Amino acid sequence: MMTDYLAKLGELAKLGVTDLIVVCVNDAAVMQAWQNTFSVPKDSGVNVHWMADWSGSFSHTLGLAIVPPGRDNEKMPIAQMEKLQIETGLVMRSRRATFYVVNDRIEAVGESYVFPTDAYGDSTSKPTLVDSAIEMITAAKLRKSEL
Repeated sequence: MMTDYLAKLGELAKLGVTDLIVVCVNDAAVMQAWQNTFSVPKDSGVNVHWMADWSGSFSHTLGLAIVPPGRDNEKMPIAQMEKLQIETGLVMRSRRATFYVVNDRIEAVGESYVFPTDAYGDSTSKPTLVDSAIEMITAAKLRKSEL
């Protein structure tokens, strides 16, 4: 998925995208390794940022956290979720999602998630793929221009 986004940074830039922020429930060392692994074209006009959500609190706040079966992640306070992680040894994961944000406001969201058959979005990743993101951004801009 990331290679597709990086290959289309020019198209994203033409749509007015200035920053691409990759957030993953992982530690900073892993995100640094990802940054070192992927080649970001310097002339794309889009800044790529790699951010670690090491505790999963950012994903939880957005309602994207995947928690053990039988738990309601939207109602579980983050402190309780972190305690559950320590007790069970389970590391929280996050569903795949793409956000189009303008001036600190979420304009559109694409999310890959079909519970309980595909909690991680592995078989339903289309809403978060770069071509879908381009369509989502284009549609959001069109809606805004019609206002």
